[in-house]
Amino acid sequence: MITHIKHFLHLSYLYVVTRIIYIFKRPPKVMNSMKSIKYIIDNNLSVCRYGDGEFNIINGSSIKFQDFDANLQKRLEKILFSQDNFIAVCIPAVYTYKITRKLKYNEEIFWLEQIKDYKNIYLNKKYKNKTYCDSCITRPYIRYKDTSISLEIFQNLKKLWDGKNIMIVEGKYSRLGVNNDLFDNSKSIKRILCPNKNAFSKYEKIYNTVKKNHNDEIVLIALGPTATVLAYDLASIGIKAIDLGHLDLEYEWFRENAKEKKAVKNKIVNEVMEQDKLEEINDKKYIDSIIEEI
Repeated sequence: MITHIKHFLHLSYLYVVTRIIYIFKRPPKVMNSMKSIKYIIDNNLSVCRYGDGEFNIINGSSIKFQDFDANLQKRLEKILFSQDNFIAVCIPAVYTYKITRKLKYNEEIFWLEQIKDYKNIYLNKKYKNKTYCDSCITRPYIRYKDTSISLEIFQNLKKLWDGKNIMIVEGKYSRLGVNNDLFDNSKSIKRILCPNKNAFSKYEKIYNTVKKNHNDEIVLIALGPTATVLAYDLASIGIKAIDLGHLDLEYEWFRENAKEKKAVKNKIVNEVMEQDKLEEINDKKYIDSIIEEI
């Protein structure tokens, strides 16, 4: 009983604080997940996404798989407020306050704490001239109380690569689509494997490797904050690129009907385990899809 009272009081305190913040600093305009996906598809846009990791870098902090880098910080800040019409810049719709009530308790606390602690970034006045898409389109399942539309979101996201050739740029042990059907509707898959940690230190090599090997593929990226910058830079030269973040893991948890974040066999899950190396896999289709390793 005492624990429940403490939780209630803490949550109430956070809601009061964030509401006061919103009175003085208007939250950014963010479309919900379904509108975001429709907007991206209808306008054939590339996608770069911001979550707590990217905002931590902007704030001058390191995160688990990416040390702070001043150049990365500058790039993330600049892209966040860009007005370019070739890319959808996405931030979490949780910053619009009402969305937090749809989250599970621990997630609700996490995002309200984020708003409270980093209000000068999340509620920057530069947001007022821009409408964002929701970066949580790639995280439509594990954090929500009601998951009734999760399947529809996954199905709509799959339309982005339906019948198309794709190039996956990912951390070495991310293994997007392995042992599930996430990309089964694509025409072909090739992969570039990158470092699981501090990928931005190899940014130029990653960028040039993608350009060298690109033909007509859509580039799907899962590479932490580096993915945000890479998607933008590729889109700026006419290569469609989508920062997928943790979509594959969300899809794995959705398929298993998981109730909380958990380890996934032979895939790195930074949020739930410390693991620098996983077992090698002998999936021929996966191995044959690898064209470069950085």
